[in-house]
Amino acid sequence: MDPHNPQPARASFEAARAAPSGQAVERLATLLTGHANAEEAVLYPGIADESSKTHAGMAYEEHAMTKIQLTKLKDMPPGSDEWHEKLDHIESAVAQHIYQEEGSWMPDLAKEMLPERKAKLLERYNTKYERYCGDGKDAGTDLR
Repeated sequence: MDPHNPQPARASFEAARAAPSGQAVERLATLLTGHANAEEAVLYPGIADESSKTHAGMAYEEHAMTKIQLTKLKDMPPGSDEWHEKLDHIESAVAQHIYQEEGSWMPDLAKEMLPERKAKLLERYNTKYERYCGDGKDAGTDLR
């Protein structure tokens, strides 16, 4: 199971960096928050039950900190040095989070999972994402 297609997030970070604005930050925050909410509702309970409560706890905490940092970014003047530093910090934290999930957390969860279960989780994930973000075109989910 690989619930990350990092392209939508990368594109949103690049768009915000190229044209700093409140609207760019809102798009980034919506994408990341929708992704986080879907993971928290659908995938992390399985990680806690079937793999590692420690990893699930860390993942929830990383999501919470990213949401806090995004709120701080929204309050900064777009394009300022402080704004760019905060954006870089958030992007680095998201990259590290994805690395941890792809490296062990999700593979551990998926290792014994039947294809039918994976398909059901993908459907539930996309439903949760769409509830927050809309059509789900940038859900960044690829359950294999």
